Formats: sequence, structure tokens, C-alpha cells
Amino acid sequence: MEDHITRGGIAVRIEDATFVIRRGRLRIPIATLREVPLMMDGAARFQQGNIMAAIGTAYVQGVRYDTIRAGLLSFFPSPTMTPGRLNLLRIPERARADRLCAQRGCTDGFDGHGAAPSANRRVGVVTAPGDRRDDDIRGLGRLAASLDRVILKEDEDRRGRREGEIAELIIEGLRAGGMRDEQWETAPSEEEAVNQVLSDMGDGDLVVILADDVPGVLAQVQAQAPAANAAL
Repeated sequence: MEDHITRGGIAVRIEDATFVIRRGRLRIPIATLREVPLMMDGAARFQQGNIMAAIGTAYVQGVRYDTIRAGLLSFFPSPTMTPGRLNLLRIPERARADRLCAQRGCTDGFDGHGAAPSANRRVGVVTAPGDRRDDDIRGLGRLAASLDRVILKEDEDRRGRREGEIAELIIEGLRAGGMRDEQWETAPSEEEAVNQVLSDMGDGDLVVILADDVPGVLAQVQAQAPAANAAL
């Protein structure tokens, strides 16, 4: 990258916790990691690559750097703007309910950062699309094994898999990742899985839901408290 920049090339990278455009000797700071809402106060590390790609794409298309900054700072991962994509909802006096679209984000995104340190328990409602490779589905289980509790469910459209097959593969991954059998359970539907986890939440719990019916899941979570309608 340094050779590329020295030759007058364009690059986007992170310097001193700041997204920066480099073009030869020109250095244009765009925003710090904590300023960008999609970074969730710096916790969502998996978003760094997405944001750098967006900055670079906009810049080479002639978008002004101040417009790029304004766009990043005003784009919030809320149920209204990005339904089902990295929505963080707080239920006052009880718990936090979080929805991540990226499987690795279940653990990578908040491990040791942001919401995780103050969480009492980290609980996941998880499944995987049936058209993924067996090893990919097991991989989700290995990632989710770092949580304190997992509720397994299957989407209505299992994409060619027989009933229960996806859960079986995830369970193999959970066990390979070191999770004990008593730490996971299954639910017959997404709605029941979400109801189950919401009814069992305690103060300070962090809940990660990989949702299929996004409007339905958001409605379930928001029904717990009016304040959950606003993403933080």
C-alpha cells in the first residue's frame, strides 16, 4: 500500500483510529471509528472493511470528502433505515436486544468491546440458511459457542434441507466449540424462539437474534417496551 500511495495511487485505510483517504502526499481524515454510527462506538470491527470500501468507491466517483463524512455520520443502523441489519435495541430496566446480519458479528463484533463487557449474559437465537455448505453451518455453531446460551431455530424455507438438519449441524459446531449440551436448546419456530429468549431475559443481558422474518422479530422486541422502537 505504501508503494501504491508513493506512486500517487489512492487508498483508504485506518490511521490512528481514523478512516483516512490517501492520495500521494495528500491525507484526508474522514471520521474516527467511534464517530461512525455503523461502527457501534467502535465495537463492530467487521464493519471496517465495508466502510473503507464505501469511502473509496465514493471518492473515486468524485464525491467530496465532506459529503462522504456527512453520509457516514448520518447513516444509522436503525429499524427504520436498515431493518434487520445491525439494529441495537434497548429494553429499559431489563436487557438489550441486538440483531446482527453477519454470523461472525455474533462474536467478533462485540467480543470485548462496546456492549459486551457490561452484559450479564450473551444469548443467541441462531440458525443458518440451508443452502450453505455443511462446514459453514458447523462454523456458525463454533462461533456461537462463545455465547453463554443458544436457542436454535430453523427458518420456514430451509432451502432444500430436511427438517432438523440445520440444527443438527449447528449443534455439531457448538460442541466442537466447547459449548455444553445444557447451554443450548431448540425451538420449533422463530416466533417461539424469540418469545422464549425475551421472556427469559434478565437485567443487562445481550441478546443476538439472526432473524428471518425481520418485521415480525422487530415487532416482538419492540412490543416489550415502547423505548425499544429507537435504535441506539
